[in-house]
Amino acid sequence: MESAELIDYCRQFVKPGAELAPDAMPMQYVEIFDAHLCDLNNNQKINIFTFHTSVPDSASKISLPDVAIDHGAIDYDVICEEMVRSALAFQPDAHVFFVTDLYTMPTLEHPRVSVIRLPLEREFPMYERVRAMWAYARSSLYQKPTVFLDSDAFINKDISWVFHKNMDLAVTYRGGGLMPINEGVFFANAEDIEAISRFFDHYLMIYRSLLSDPVVKKKYGDVRRWRGGQLSLNAIACPLGLPCSMDTAFFAGSKIDYHPCDDLNFSFDYNLKQLSENELGAKSIIHLKGGRKALLDHLVALQNKREFSRRDILLAA
Repeated sequence: MESAELIDYCRQFVKPGAELAPDAMPMQYVEIFDAHLCDLNNNQKINIFTFHTSVPDSASKISLPDVAIDHGAIDYDVICEEMVRSALAFQPDAHVFFVTDLYTMPTLEHPRVSVIRLPLEREFPMYERVRAMWAYARSSLYQKPTVFLDSDAFINKDISWVFHKNMDLAVTYRGGGLMPINEGVFFANAEDIEAISRFFDHYLMIYRSLLSDPVVKKKYGDVRRWRGGQLSLNAIACPLGLPCSMDTAFFAGSKIDYHPCDDLNFSFDYNLKQLSENELGAKSIIHLKGGRKALLDHLVALQNKREFSRRDILLAA
């Protein structure tokens, strides 16, 4: 089954009238988010949510029909530090919520960064990420427009323009590909928090439905490790046919905007060095997906050149 067919198959689990069962709600996570309410500052206008957990060695290698990755071969701590540094430098009115497990990056600290430590099942990073996003959307921290970013998605210039009064959610799309809507970058306004909370209810409900579905398991195995979040988001938000910036969708009371990945979720063809500084500077968010992480140092050097304050941001006590 091709990806487009699988997304269509997963649409059967989208049930707008359904309600998330109480036993599926990670309320302990909500309480942990709530404990950081004092971190909020009225001078900060945007929240940035990013998630990373150190996957144990026993679950570090993933080999699927459309992806092969060894988490243990990547220095994610360095990537996460530089991602946070970019967020602070290029979005000075933002507060970063770095959501992780109980042990990862123990020295990460900055006045505009809250490290949220959850008792995660680290072998299931994709499922835990959606559970964490659900909990954030139900917590007292969700008072401001929020961008949800992969920990290898680098803010590269101001993104506040995405949040306008007539949108609730905004997703990024690519032309074709395995998953047309990319989970690594999306936006949630704070105009109608109840509607956003319902969206995340369905996001988590669909994910839970996929866990036991034989068709999905046959292709991807245990989707708590990989692909479950992408499939769930695409089942909800991917329009029939190719997405377009002219599209608008409505789901569970939320209005969804669509933005091309070429700007807000830019991922180059494995040779960042072919881009001019002006071309790079025009991108709002740069996503070092897959093997592109090898070009981290080059991206950091270019960003430091454009924003001198970036290199001076200290992220440890």
